[in-house]
Amino acid sequence: MKISQPLLTALLFTICTSSTAFSAPAQKKNAPLRKAAPAASKAPANAANNSAFNNYANQMRQKMANSWQYPEGNNHVTLTVQVAQDGSVADLTLTSTPKSSEAEQKANDAFNAAQPLQPLPSGTEAATITAIFDSQADQWNSKANVSVKLDPKKSSPAAKSDDSSGSGAAGTAESK
Repeated sequence: MKISQPLLTALLFTICTSSTAFSAPAQKKNAPLRKAAPAASKAPANAANNSAFNNYANQMRQKMANSWQYPEGNNHVTLTVQVAQDGSVADLTLTSTPKSSEAEQKANDAFNAAQPLQPLPSGTEAATITAIFDSQADQWNSKANVSVKLDPKKSSPAAKSDDSSGSGAAGTAESK
């Protein structure tokens, strides 16, 4: 079974701050990644970019999670935004399940609190950032999770020739 580079990178650089991230099932996912390591080692600069993407996604996740005031109920909000190399944002979309304008507004407020965004990692002309806000809250209990995925668009022609879609490795960050 061949694992694509973006999928491999997303699995490799997922950050979980809860103790469940280190359970036995997560270790089973890592076993196939070791077999794919030689393919990643032929491009050491790409590994540095993967780390930069992961750090960028984690910083965004931390800023949003720290300011997110989630509403009561079960909420799942997806925020997608285009980010330019300089950190400017465009084309923000929010969707929620079940549909909740309050949950969408709270997620948007958390994203606004994370701005201004830092410039994207070197060699990246633009990126799509997808943030997932999940919460379950009532008067007795609550739990919440924010995850962020960064899907970069490479600016160098050499990188585009290696990946016809123009996207490189993705960085992800998740908390529980």
